[in-house]
Amino acid sequence: MSVKLVMRFRPVDSKNKASNEARSDARARWEKQLTGYPGMISFQWAIPPGGPPAERREIGLNPRHVPPVDLITEWETIAHANTLFENSELFANLNGPVGGAPIVARAEEVDETF
Repeated sequence: MSVKLVMRFRPVDSKNKASNEARSDARARWEKQLTGYPGMISFQWAIPPGGPPAERREIGLNPRHVPPVDLITEWETIAHANTLFENSELFANLNGPVGGAPIVARAEEVDETF
């Protein structure tokens, strides 16, 4: 049975500021990694129907607005997904610099009707 995961992260540039270039670069890194990744069924840049996963409270309190990037992934199994999301070095490199901690959740934890 496949599993869907949703992710939200907030890319920033080398000066810790939000930028379209930082967002574009982060998407490009993720797309390159996910394309052909073992167990990857599909991915899309979108907010899931139930809304994004809940971020840490301190991110909402941050006065600097950093727009989020939302990613929906579908995997053959959770074990396949774990080879990426539990590899902290790979995960950090794919995100790049971020304005706050990224969040990853199973889609059903966000919306039962996903």
